[in-house]
Amino acid sequence: KFYLHYKQFMLPENRPKTQWNSKTAGVELPFVFHHSFKKTYLTTNMYWTNATFPYAPYQSINYANLKIELKHFLDIYPFKTEIVNTTNNEFSKLSVQNNLFIPYNEKKKGIQLDFFYGIFLYNKSNLYLYNFFLSGRDGIKDYMYQDAFLNRFDYIGNHTFWSHQFILSEGMFATYTPIQSNRWMTSLRTSIALPIPPPLYFYIVTGTYHKAGKVWQGSTLLPYEAGIEFKPIKNIFAIYFPMVMSNDIKTLSDLYSRHYFDKVRFVLRFTMLNPFKYSRNLHELF
Repeated sequence: KFYLHYKQFMLPENRPKTQWNSKTAGVELPFVFHHSFKKTYLTTNMYWTNATFPYAPYQSINYANLKIELKHFLDIYPFKTEIVNTTNNEFSKLSVQNNLFIPYNEKKKGIQLDFFYGIFLYNKSNLYLYNFFLSGRDGIKDYMYQDAFLNRFDYIGNHTFWSHQFILSEGMFATYTPIQSNRWMTSLRTSIALPIPPPLYFYIVTGTYHKAGKVWQGSTLLPYEAGIEFKPIKNIFAIYFPMVMSNDIKTLSDLYSRHYFDKVRFVLRFTMLNPFKYSRNLHELF
């Protein structure tokens, strides 16, 4: 499958810069392996992206990407591994994401286990946008414009509604902190569906990163967070209510929060509503 995507984002005309765009061209190779009435899906996706840098000098930057996705069933448990490499002339980074779902009843409620590990193979850039972030990515950190944000350049410190939209990725912490790394980062997240009709989940996440516990006064080796996740639309819409967190996460979070609801963040994946994306999964029907 060959594909070409073009996206453009705009702001009101009274801003210094009003238009940003990204152009992506790629090729996708899906493979399906059958064994004992089970299927294994292996998809290789190679794509090139040219995107406007989010702030001055607003030049267009090229990124070469390679994504390998493996889906398999461990008995009745769906398992997924995703390996992604992103490279340009200043850096190259590699990330591995593992997902395992363990159902505990016939209604498909269960336990979701997510593991992330990311490392820079080399890094000559001093731009923080390319780093790994413990609290996932908000609009401005989505430098290849892979997701859609209604107010992409809003800042969490503005305490506006749309500044709380983010992508649950990398460190997978829901509480916002500026913790990041330009070397390596790893995290483990567990989400347990509560045995009640509303789509509520208890989640706990922990992680670590390069020089954790030493890089700044008050940091800990294994920061953690736990709370409640309300997920009315799977993979598209979720709200996170943190309840307990390590001292370093709480200290940093308090700098950006006036009250508890400033810590509440949500995921709204508009790109998952794009019908053209479903065509990437057509091979799973056969």
